[in-house]
Amino acid sequence: MSATSPESGKLLWSHRGEQLRGGTAADGQRAFAIFSASKGNRLAAFDLKTGKALWTTPADVKLGGAFPPIVDSGRVYLMNEDGYVDAHNAATGS
Repeated sequence: MSATSPESGKLLWSHRGEQLRGGTAADGQRAFAIFSASKGNRLAAFDLKTGKALWTTPADVKLGGAFPPIVDSGRVYLMNEDGYVDAHNAATGS
């Protein structure tokens, strides 16, 4: 996962090391992504300008499909292939 400057096209930051699942979402301040690793799936938030990891939390949904996180009104929503939805606080991950 990485971010580039819309003005210059330069790479601003990148995050490596885990498999990204289902795309990303952003709310203007933070970028959100679901990662799959040997310890299980997790939802992570990064500062949109610096790429600094802000929080991470287990993604307790079945992630067989490739559904990206959805961000709206201060919440991050994760949907699984069975139609269940989990909501997390965008600022804290709770």
